[in-house]
Amino acid sequence: MALEKARLGSEIDFVGSVQLALGKKRCQGMSNDIDAQCPIQSNGRLGTLPYMALWLLGRLTFSDNQTFPHSALQDLESFMWIIILIIMVRVPTSEMAQWPQNLGLQDTQSHRVYRKGMAGTIVDMHEGTIGLPITNVSGPRQLFVATAHTVVGHYIVHKGGWLHRDVSIGNIMLLKRPIQRPRVTDLGDQVTAETSKLCQAMLIDADHVVRWWDRDHVRAEHRSGTLPYLSLRLLHRWIVSDKSQDTTFKMPHSAMDDLESFVWVIFHVIIIFVPTRSRKEWLAEISSQDRVHHLSFRRGLRTSIDYELNEAPEYRDAALAPFVPFLSRLFALAEHGQNATRVFETPGSSPQITQGKVLDTCNRFYREFLAILFEGAATLPET
Repeated sequence: MALEKARLGSEIDFVGSVQLALGKKRCQGMSNDIDAQCPIQSNGRLGTLPYMALWLLGRLTFSDNQTFPHSALQDLESFMWIIILIIMVRVPTSEMAQWPQNLGLQDTQSHRVYRKGMAGTIVDMHEGTIGLPITNVSGPRQLFVATAHTVVGHYIVHKGGWLHRDVSIGNIMLLKRPIQRPRVTDLGDQVTAETSKLCQAMLIDADHVVRWWDRDHVRAEHRSGTLPYLSLRLLHRWIVSDKSQDTTFKMPHSAMDDLESFVWVIFHVIIIFVPTRSRKEWLAEISSQDRVHHLSFRRGLRTSIDYELNEAPEYRDAALAPFVPFLSRLFALAEHGQNATRVFETPGSSPQITQGKVLDTCNRFYREFLAILFEGAATLPET
């Protein structure tokens, strides 16, 4: 592996000066070699598939909107993929042996998944993985801190006009080496103080990110969220749209939907590790792919959390008890957030709804969510 890395390093230097060192004729020869090993067809719209920026490739794969903004940044990423392919052809390492052939895949979904894996492998070869799954938390305290830090990141993205739309257990990563990030000063003193500390987690995978004010192209469907974490509102709308078979059925996915998804992620991590009385049944139910059954189960689960909160001490689930007050408050806040979102959808209210009003409403919920998460981090045990 050390030899392979050394050769890769020399090839990167080579790519940077290829035209000066070898001249135009040799470059054309290399291009012919690459084409022979990786049959490539242009899709005629965004660029050539193996070099298309992953963001654009995700849009091509998932979006119903056929208008794609193509910028200089996407073209710069295309140059990176050209460099990678040249290196693969010249340095057939064990990890890269099948890459040129697989880059010839013309199915956009398979191609996208494959290239994301390639990118991850390259990063890992260079400096090691920078993140670990949220399920690697050391205990309840880190779970709540990491989730809070990820919510802050979600807020920053939302403030910039973007909505993630796929908050899930697989998209929250713990940083192997916590880093200092700019303080967030517009969500109150507590958030300012907490964001002065090292950041412990990040939200990954921007495949489903959209401009949240672009209502025409944000729909409730499986590709704008992961089923076990999808808000109950979106899940219900998805079921209704399927039953109505209305292909024009549209509904905005809001920041409040993503905030509720964070709560379901917390709950899932808790039941993975905490030996609650219903742990086995809950884990089986939460993996169900039947949407109607899933909605019924999660609604009942939401009610059972409140029931636990008000139950006599001798009948409570002792293992779950420390988390119940926080889960109950988070679920209640999520429900209030859904009510606020419905106001945005009320017929006739759209002319009065401005971006500023939506931001103000969402920011209030960000502050309240973070207050509960930071309180949990300060109260719950470390392990």
